[in-house]
Amino acid sequence: MTRSSFLLGLVCCLVAASCHSAPKVRSSYDARVDFTRLRTFSLVHPNHPVPAPGGVDPFTVFRLRQMAHATLTKHGYRPAALEKADLLVSVNAEARTRTEVIPASYWTPYRRGYYYGSDVRTYRTLLLTIDILEPGKKAVIWHGSTETVADDDLPDADLWTLVQAVLSEFPPKPTKPAP
Repeated sequence: MTRSSFLLGLVCCLVAASCHSAPKVRSSYDARVDFTRLRTFSLVHPNHPVPAPGGVDPFTVFRLRQMAHATLTKHGYRPAALEKADLLVSVNAEARTRTEVIPASYWTPYRRGYYYGSDVRTYRTLLLTIDILEPGKKAVIWHGSTETVADDDLPDADLWTLVQAVLSEFPPKPTKPAP
């Protein structure tokens, strides 16, 4: 193996590894809520596959809900009946189509000059949202979401990564008041 082919292989590995970064999670919450008192939860959706808006396979949404249930249980929250739960958990997924316009310029020998234009890429994504509601008011007290490229059905390992990334932000860390 020559040194240049080794370096090329190393660069390719680094680029491939950088493509598998942790999902970017967005979350927000009601700062007036004392999350430390919340111990039990219930999913607000039926525990069976139902048609989902946005063209997402209902079995994918069902698996995401099961994964959220398992993750919350692992974090010490206890499942409870809908009417007795401290938290109501809503898990949804939506298929989206994204279009990206990338400015491009390059030398074209057959035109003997530079090409200036744009590359347009269109791809499908899956948006996962998890909302935590307060039962009495049925108001959202915490919201988390992430989005990933999903041209085909995502394997369960990728779905687990999404659910765990979103729920890693729950409960929110208390912020210190400004002095």
